[in-house]
Amino acid sequence: MENLPESPPYCLELLLRVYDATGSLLVLREHDVLEFDSELQLAGKERVDHWLAYRTEYRSHIDHFIVNAAYKILRVWELPPEERYIAAREMGKGLPITEVQELFHKLSSLPLEEWLQRVEGTSRFLYASIVRQLTSFPVDIRVEREIAQELPEHREKQVDYLKRQVHDFLPTLDEGLLRMIPEKVYRTSTAMNIAFAETAAKIAGVEPAWVFRRHRSREVAERLLDQMEKVSEPGLHGDRELTDAWARELGLEGWYEWVRYDETP
Repeated sequence: MENLPESPPYCLELLLRVYDATGSLLVLREHDVLEFDSELQLAGKERVDHWLAYRTEYRSHIDHFIVNAAYKILRVWELPPEERYIAAREMGKGLPITEVQELFHKLSSLPLEEWLQRVEGTSRFLYASIVRQLTSFPVDIRVEREIAQELPEHREKQVDYLKRQVHDFLPTLDEGLLRMIPEKVYRTSTAMNIAFAETAAKIAGVEPAWVFRRHRSREVAERLLDQMEKVSEPGLHGDRELTDAWARELGLEGWYEWVRYDETP
């Protein structure tokens, strides 16, 4: 596992805890192209080890990715198998018909064949992206809070990463994106981005840019932040509770389902 000899001792200790708890290693993979800055895939029927992929440009944050991934893995294995549920979406599914109809109009200037392909591809992409946000952001927020409380020796590295996260969200708040994205999808996504950025900024002790507080999706984001404070259940159970609460606030109930981890591929 690359770079680990230079990582702090607490990173190595967390990796040992992961192996002791799960019987699987956490394998790091660097990618030049990746949709997000990092992606974690748990060991399962088709994977002997846990895979942590990260984008090359974020290599300086590798220690934080290790800590974050270890926390996420351990919260799953601290429960008995019958209580290990993870969120899943229907592969290949697209947006509901109301949002697809809006895409028709937004992309109507394209030639017919390209128009049909673009609508179909964009619909599937946006659906997958929204579900990915919904089923990861509540967990990410709770994990970052726990790391801040439980691992003070990691404070400097966590703050460096969260500051970058807050900055990286800024382009997503561009209202010009509405030229290509349905209104509900855009408001839903930006509300989650604002909620995450506000929490990350608070943990890092920095003031977020003014656009986070004045954005038109701010009202929805405030409701998501309120739900976050209402959930006190620790670990995976609390993660599920907060995810479902966000889904209700955003009108996304039914966009995913909870499945037992040992029944997934």
